[in-house]
Amino acid sequence: SLKERLPIILTKVIDYLSRESSKIKSLHKASDEDIRGLIQYITKLKNDLVTNKKYDQLTVDTPEAKRWN
Repeated sequence: SLKERLPIILTKVIDYLSRESSKIKSLHKASDEDIRGLIQYITKLKNDLVTNKKYDQLTVDTPEAKRWN
């Protein structure tokens, strides 16, 4: 089920962001702070999912975030 698979997927995303942060920074003009913030957000989302807590809504103002929320 999604509840069982999503924590694994999010862990892989976190690992990828950590491992490839230098490439991401150069390709997308992101800062260390941007990468850390994203990793922290995904980590919190994963922990909230695992502990069955209510999720925080995305705070970025993009069409994708509005659709997700």
